[in-house]
Amino acid sequence: MPDWPVLDRQWPHANPDHTLDLRDKQCPFTILELSKTLESAASGDLIEIILDGPAALEDIALWCRKTGNGIEEPPGAGSSGAVASGGRERWIYVRKP
Repeated sequence: MPDWPVLDRQWPHANPDHTLDLRDKQCPFTILELSKTLESAASGDLIEIILDGPAALEDIALWCRKTGNGIEEPPGAGSSGAVASGGRERWIYVRKP
């Protein structure tokens, strides 16, 4: 898993514009769904992605770096991304440039 801060699920991310529930999904499906959502999203939209597999998390993070889509970071985290944890699930936040 990327070396990002793991945050409480209650991280107050103000109302994401889109939410993708990709639990039990693997690449390439995760990337295809995110890409499809980003195509219809407006510039600056925040996409909340719910995952339950570390490989999917790494795939999305790598894809975002390659495509220039931003991974949101919590205030004061000082890293290049954020993962919120809630049991098996992980939330990652992607911002469309």
